[in-house]
Amino acid sequence: MELLGVLQKLSINKTEMEQSKQPGVERRELSAVMFADMVEYTGLVQDDEPKARKLRSRYRELLTDCLNKHNGTIIQYYGDGALCTFRSTVE
Repeated sequence: MELLGVLQKLSINKTEMEQSKQPGVERRELSAVMFADMVEYTGLVQDDEPKARKLRSRYRELLTDCLNKHNGTIIQYYGDGALCTFRSTVE
């Protein structure tokens, strides 16, 4: 439910933003949404928390680099997960 609420909020905020640019005109865009997280992160935290934090930092660096290459944006981090969007579904 929480993720759905975030996506609805994103949709409303984007519509409001577009309307503020051109009063009276609603503009919609097709975009891709991605949620990514680390496999077995919870178990890793339980076994070796410092190592888990180090790997999470590296994961975030790699994710950011990848998103930059493909015109993506990180909306929010959720622990080891990240909610991301892309303006284009083909880039």
